[in-house]
Amino acid sequence: MNLTSKIIFIVGPGGAGKSTTGKVLAQKLKLKFIDVDTEFNTRITMIPDFVRENGYIAYCKKTLS
Repeated sequence: MNLTSKIIFIVGPGGAGKSTTGKVLAQKLKLKFIDVDTEFNTRITMIPDFVRENGYIAYCKKTLS
């Protein structure tokens, strides 16, 4: 199986260890790791600020775009 063309999503509640697990898994599989929260915070604004100003639905839509 060619893992370089695969995307693995790790989903769960805050503080469950998704980022930690994702980093370890990516390293073991020799894949790039992208933390969506970190990307959102860097490219757009801090997530709590965005949600407070725009609502959670807008955050979900923005994350998917």
